[in-house]
Amino acid sequence: MFLVHDGDLELDGDLCLDWARWQAGVAGGLEQLPETTPDLPADLRGLLVTGSLRLSGALLNADRESGVALIVRGDMDVRQASCGGAYIRIDGRLCALEVVYAHYNDGELHLRGGLCAKALIQDDHFVGLHGPTQGQPSGPLTMIDLREQRDPDDDERLPKALKKLLGNSVLSLSAVCEGLRQCVPPAGLTRPESPQQWRDVVWKDHAAVRKLPKPLRTESTYLLMLEPACPLPGSEIAELVANIPTAALTERVRLAAFMCSPKSLLRLPVAFDLHAEYARCLAAVPDPASYLNGVPESFRP
Repeated sequence: MFLVHDGDLELDGDLCLDWARWQAGVAGGLEQLPETTPDLPADLRGLLVTGSLRLSGALLNADRESGVALIVRGDMDVRQASCGGAYIRIDGRLCALEVVYAHYNDGELHLRGGLCAKALIQDDHFVGLHGPTQGQPSGPLTMIDLREQRDPDDDERLPKALKKLLGNSVLSLSAVCEGLRQCVPPAGLTRPESPQQWRDVVWKDHAAVRKLPKPLRTESTYLLMLEPACPLPGSEIAELVANIPTAALTERVRLAAFMCSPKSLLRLPVAFDLHAEYARCLAAVPDPASYLNGVPESFRP
């Protein structure tokens, strides 16, 4: 069953098509509609707008595997669009101020009247695009197909076209895709924000740790960077350790650094007793013998 709005519709904010955002059959954003009442049928599965639909925010369908169906018989204007598992059909033109991100293969996006956006980014998602296309605010539309443009040697490297769109972003591809899935605008995807994003950046360029914002210079952030899966060579791990503030060089951080590269402890501030540090770390690891070759001879037991 569809909720039908007759004529044009303008909503303030985002329209969410994720099932998790539905309450008693009503999707996020639809509570503004006069048609919406507490007794809407539980089997409500979609929204049909017989005219045009304008959102001040984004069309958000972050769920890759499902979503509320949306059919718009006229044009649709949005800030940005994330199209996942839902069936979405726009009979008129879709105009996005930012980008349209179509992700995963469970949903479908049908654009019958053309598209105006900074870019259409496809990530293994069916897009039926008919009609004229235009870039935002002008020029040709940028088309990026991640399935075809991914680097076969590095799944996390940004394709050239996407990196150009994002202004030479230093984020990994998975971090960018997650941001686009949540309708983060391209301008917000040029610099790492979360500890996980900073870890990914540092793993690609260890010197980036010097740019870590002060609020993130914590034990938990450095433990992420020094996870067992850390791909940095020993010399770069040592440089990473040298750039960790003394206040964040907790026992857990020092042990994590030791497990990644025993020699990295040589870059600890002079206030640390290296004999005691190596003895403590060797006593803490499950197989000390496997680390001995990496410990400088003068600090071996």
